[in-house]
Amino acid sequence: MRRIFTLEEATALLPWVEERLRNLDPIRNALDEIKARFSTLSQESRGNGNVSIGAEVLQVQKELEEATSKFTEVIEEINQKGIVLRDARAGLIDFLALRDQEEIFMCCLRGEESIRYWHGTNEGYSSRKPL
Repeated sequence: MRRIFTLEEATALLPWVEERLRNLDPIRNALDEIKARFSTLSQESRGNGNVSIGAEVLQVQKELEEATSKFTEVIEEINQKGIVLRDARAGLIDFLALRDQEEIFMCCLRGEESIRYWHGTNEGYSSRKPL
């Protein structure tokens, strides 16, 4: 959803976004663990043809799909508000806005209580400027 935010609207959504990002933390941690287990099991199953490992690989694959689905649901919830989540781990978010009739992104990092920076739509975090 394409939405133009005012500074006040974007700021009012920061606690909501923070809550969603907190919800992502355990899911992301579980995903990291499951991916590591899946990789290890996949390598072991190629080497020995053990049927029990193959069953375990299938179970871990199912866990991976479920965790990925949960992670994607939270991301989609954020995106549906018109918020652009650039980096889930860092909590880097952008809000599309207008500055002198030009589209920009107001940006902030997780944990910041206010939005103090912006950058052009063809720029990134490293190009941010004070509002």
